[in-house]
Amino acid sequence: MSTIKLRDYQKEVVEKLKTNKVGLVSAATGSGKTVMMAESIENEHKVNSAGKTLILVHLVDLVKQTAEKMKKHTGLTVGQYYGELKEDVNGNDVTVACYKSMKIAIDKNKVDKNHFYSIKVDECHHVKSFSYQKVVKFFNTQILHGFTATPHGNGEKEIMNTFNNNLICDIGLFDLIKIGHLSDMKVVMAAAEMKDRDVEVIKTYNKEKFDKINEVCDEYQEKKWTPKAIHFFGRNKHFNRISDWNLLHDKKYSEISSRVQSSERQKALKIFSDENSKLTHLISNRCLNEGIDLPITNILVFHETSGGFRTLTQRMGRGLRIWEGNKDITTTIMMFIDRDKQSDVEAMSDFIDEIKYENQKIIKDKETSLEPIKIDYVDGTDSFIVDYKEKLERIRLSYRKYEVKCNTCGKSIYISQSLFNRKCKLNCPECVVEIKRMKKTKRHKIITGNELLDYIVNIGID
Repeated sequence: MSTIKLRDYQKEVVEKLKTNKVGLVSAATGSGKTVMMAESIENEHKVNSAGKTLILVHLVDLVKQTAEKMKKHTGLTVGQYYGELKEDVNGNDVTVACYKSMKIAIDKNKVDKNHFYSIKVDECHHVKSFSYQKVVKFFNTQILHGFTATPHGNGEKEIMNTFNNNLICDIGLFDLIKIGHLSDMKVVMAAAEMKDRDVEVIKTYNKEKFDKINEVCDEYQEKKWTPKAIHFFGRNKHFNRISDWNLLHDKKYSEISSRVQSSERQKALKIFSDENSKLTHLISNRCLNEGIDLPITNILVFHETSGGFRTLTQRMGRGLRIWEGNKDITTTIMMFIDRDKQSDVEAMSDFIDEIKYENQKIIKDKETSLEPIKIDYVDGTDSFIVDYKEKLERIRLSYRKYEVKCNTCGKSIYISQSLFNRKCKLNCPECVVEIKRMKKTKRHKIITGNELLDYIVNIGID
């Protein structure tokens, strides 16, 4: 028997899952994708009580976390299937499996292709890999649903093809902030020259950086908030710098990476989730990118790299969930980006543009009580971003692009093919009307479903 109390938008998604046997749910981190998945599984079990469900995830830690949530939110029996624990798939209504372990089982003929009635793929943007595709395509199931916050980007075509190009819903990050299901945010942006710097200069830069981080932590403490921060780095080699800073010798810091055993990671996460614990900072590379729920987190720090479009979006969700201990806490996003890394600067620039666009809508909405999101630029980062975008625009002039014209005011928007293919949100600069979904047909037209705007696309080279 389900114990879930669904939000209005969750109810709509669950209803759509009943009628869409194959499809993908795109919903921002913190939207409650696991809750919607659990309710959908319960509904399917009511229709076919003998049907077995397979939930596929890409990490062992997520197997354990998802299994616990299924046990909590449903009245079904739930088993786990991964490296050291392979529970009998015949003995449970739901099996939560690491896809790599399931692939090995398939290769060794340990599972029947007709065994599962339904498959749910969590964080399904990983399904583009060959191994994952082999697992999903092996089973003859009646139902196949994918759940992710980031379907767009690298491998989007393969991802959407897996789910018959059926996007069941698309719930954005700022949509959830507006309706109060994610916390408010403020942003600190810093872009520094890191190329060819000597060791002493880098040490000075790191000290200044952590002075800024500690300043934010002090502000939280003045408000009687317990600062809980996650620090994201690019690769394991960056942890060598952390050792130089002696951070990991401080009880306030703990490393969460692939170098740390799963049991130790789980122990640290549990301690971090205690408001009264001395552990207030987690340092991670990829282990905390997605799927891990830490609603107590209220500060996110990106060191030298944002991780790109998809990774940045996933990591943002680690700190925007509302914590029941204090629902009024504002989450601070701090980005310290290397100016020489184009992908990271572009990710920062796109994020700033999205915030400015959302702020425009907040200012124009006379009935909202929301405040515009504050952006704090450090050491001339704002002027650097402006100069960078102008330079990038000059470079893009020689590339093929789309001219998108607003039929209401005639204003043109020029976008790259990659932005068009990613189905990024656009708005008319004059009318400030948003396109929520784009689709390119063989005639290169945009279909928006928006009665206010009629967009005409011309492909050409200037």
